[in-house]
Order: sequence, then C-alpha cells, then structure tokens
Amino acid sequence: MKLLKRLRVKISFFCFEAIQIGFDIRYSNNLAIEHDFGYSGCTKIEKLRLFYRMFKKYGEGEQLLIRFVPNYYDYLLKTQEITST
Repeated sequence: MKLLKRLRVKISFFCFEAIQIGFDIRYSNNLAIEHDFGYSGCTKIEKLRLFYRMFKKYGEGEQLLIRFVPNYYDYLLKTQEITST
C-alpha cells in the first residue's frame, strides 16, 4: 500500500517537475488514453466501491505530494481542466 502511494506521488511529482523545467504538457484532440481498472466481471456496486477506493488512495497520495511541493495548490489553481466532449 505504501509503495502504491509513493508511486502515485512520484508520477505526479514527475509531471510537476517536467512542467517546471519547460515541458509543454497539453491536450491533444488526436490522443486517447484508455484505462483498464480491472472492473470486468464486477457488479455495478463492486465497480463503484473499487472506483471510490481508488480515488480515496489518490487523496492520500496527494498529502505526500504536498510534502514535496508545499505550494502545489497554487500551481493546481493555474491549471485548466479538460472536459470530455
């Protein structure tokens, strides 16, 4: 569990550092990223529980991220949400 938290923080911190050193990370209309959350064979209730647990873990990982980037929320407020069409 702690390893997964650290991994999420490292991925988020990697993206944060890439932006800070000048990489231009942006939306592309031609790109599609698919995620396999491993929900096949689950009931709707099981899928909802798994989805909830995943986002709860992301929230726990965010606490660790803030240790590395104390002003993370200042940067987050400057980002633009990409909505699906």
